[in-house]
Amino acid sequence: EVKLPDDLTTYRVLALAVGEDDRAGTGTTEVVVAKPLLALPAAPRLARVGDAFTAGVIVHAQHASDVTVHLDASGLALDEPEQRVSLDANTPRAVRFALRAETPGTATLRFTVRGGGEEDKLQHQLPVLLPVVVETVAVSGEVSGSPSDRREEALLTPGADVRPDVGGLEITLASTALAGFQESLKQ
Repeated sequence: EVKLPDDLTTYRVLALAVGEDDRAGTGTTEVVVAKPLLALPAAPRLARVGDAFTAGVIVHAQHASDVTVHLDASGLALDEPEQRVSLDANTPRAVRFALRAETPGTATLRFTVRGGGEEDKLQHQLPVLLPVVVETVAVSGEVSGSPSDRREEALLTPGADVRPDVGGLEITLASTALAGFQESLKQ
């Protein structure tokens, strides 16, 4: 008897034998280590705030059975958290859920698959990024040095498409037109 590691794979066993009368022989066989019910992730690499997408699991079963797949999604909006599907023996099946990314951060998807007296659980982390565009505007001008000489610039207030929870306004004044080149000069 041999205790195999907790890997889900196929092992190849090779036996060599040599007898006292110089006879020799070999034999090989394969030992498959598998779970009766297995869930593998089927999710995108990342999502962006505002995305509507599907994520789920690929369910493998050694025996035909009805399975229930439950999803607990934190950090994402989910309409229907549970699905019931029928599986044929040794025929994988994708079970997908409709999700929406509404806030930035790291979302956690926890899948629980039950059926045929077996259970498998899976947790998957999904980064949810904020799709922001940096806008840079430069204005230049000059004033002489007299107290009555002045220059005015107007700023427009942000429109409805600007997120109130991200970004800001940065104003830099300089006595030279080279004010915006600090980072380039550092490089």
